[in-house]
Amino acid sequence: MRASVLFVPFCLAAATALIGCEPANPLDFPGIKTHGLFPFDGDRTWEYLNDTDDEIGFRLVARTVGSRRVDGDNVYTVEYLIDCHTNDPACVTGTVLRTVDWASVIGDGVFIHGYTADDAIVEFSPPVQVANSPMKFGDVSTSTTGGADWTSTMGSTEVCPTKATLNWTECYTFVVATTGASGFPLAGKYWAAGGENVTAMELDNGLGLWKLDDRSCEGDCFGEW
Repeated sequence: MRASVLFVPFCLAAATALIGCEPANPLDFPGIKTHGLFPFDGDRTWEYLNDTDDEIGFRLVARTVGSRRVDGDNVYTVEYLIDCHTNDPACVTGTVLRTVDWASVIGDGVFIHGYTADDAIVEFSPPVQVANSPMKFGDVSTSTTGGADWTSTMGSTEVCPTKATLNWTECYTFVVATTGASGFPLAGKYWAAGGENVTAMELDNGLGLWKLDDRSCEGDCFGEW
């Protein structure tokens, strides 16, 4: 890791300061504060390797490249680009595959406001809701936008499928689906951990599972975004 990252101790696989802990009586459990699973403080970079790494020939680098205000919320643009590690002349380091506009809002949850991919520019109004806040295992967030219905289901915790060394091993899961003709580049399964953001993803595009290999946060990495 090239710079300091905010780490928060976990309780039952939950970041105590960011998303809370499950009480002894599950009937009293209000749910996870999901905003803390998707931090955007500082200038963040995430690097992912694929299960079929030798075949694909590159790592996927995600980085925050700017933000804007939408209806009073901060929306952060994350750029996903190629970092080649083979001599394949067809692989060009720095090629941007897509961008996704994320918002992670205290008390409201996690949203995707739009994306660019394959020469398409898509904006969602209202945005696609990836997570309510709070949210319990099995809860479903629903959105109707862009001529399609979207759902995001929060699963139980799973072992984080990462190549990076974390202070914990459990991640929360979200499965995003749509009735639209294509859900790419949003639909699929995401693993997230408090203070880390997306630690793994398996999108509905056939490229397999991307696992976090390294990450960094520079600047104001103090849990406010």
